Amino acid sequence: MRIFTRHYRSEDVQPEPQPSRFDVPDAPEDVPDAPEPDAPASSGFASDDPAPADVAPADPAPVEPAPVEPPPPVPSASDSASPDPAPADLAPVEPAPVEPPPPVPSESDSAPVAPPPPDVAPADAAPGLTFARFFSREGIDPFDELDWEERAAVIGNEKGETVFEQRGVEVPKVWSQQATNIVVSKYFRGQLDTPARERSVRQLIGRVVDTITDWARNDRYFAGESDLQAFSDDLKHLLVNQKAAFNSPVWFNCGFETAPQCSACFIN
Repeated sequence: MRIFTRHYRSEDVQPEPQPSRFDVPDAPEDVPDAPEPDAPASSGFASDDPAPADVAPADPAPVEPAPVEPPPPVPSASDSASPDPAPADLAPVEPAPVEPPPPVPSESDSAPVAPPPPDVAPADAAPGLTFARFFSREGIDPFDELDWEERAAVIGNEKGETVFEQRGVEVPKVWSQQATNIVVSKYFRGQLDTPARERSVRQLIGRVVDTITDWARNDRYFAGESDLQAFSDDLKHLLVNQKAAFNSPVWFNCGFETAPQCSACFIN
């Protein structure tokens, strides 16, 4: 095999010029022009696209107005017809008779209403108190459990003069002379030396206890008569044995005055 070589001269081969950083490249000649923008797309509405020239616009169909009915005539008072009579097969409904109110009785016609007896409580009354005996014994008067005697209640002053005297008074034997003088001189009611004067402790305590017992009975304070009697006997026992005592206004007024003041403090 032969290998052919060709020798070139230096003047036959020209070196390609090297670009400089100061050279501005020429615009290429084969760059195509920018395309023109396309026409905007239609929005789909009839107002956007004009109607074709060879198509005539359609005339709108005429709309006929709905007929208006005239309002019904207003009947006058003379033209108003009478209501239709009830059907023949229905009987007329008669109104129910109205009874007149009962006459109001006058004070002269009304009969007096008798109050209930003391031992019968009204149906709507509240139940009274029950009371169990504690000091007394049923069927025995507390006065009968003590020994009594007659004494003289005499009070003198520092000069030896008598300032109070009531003789022949009845008191329990267990009472002191001082208790006798105080009770007889202060709490016995009635004018001295007259039959109206109290002369026994039985009268004094009995006056107070009986008055309170009557108040409780009239006001139905206790559930029954046995409860009331137990309360009365126990109260009498406490007073005659000096286990308890009321204030002075009770001894002064209770059972003696019509409307007694029984409080120690009274504001008029």
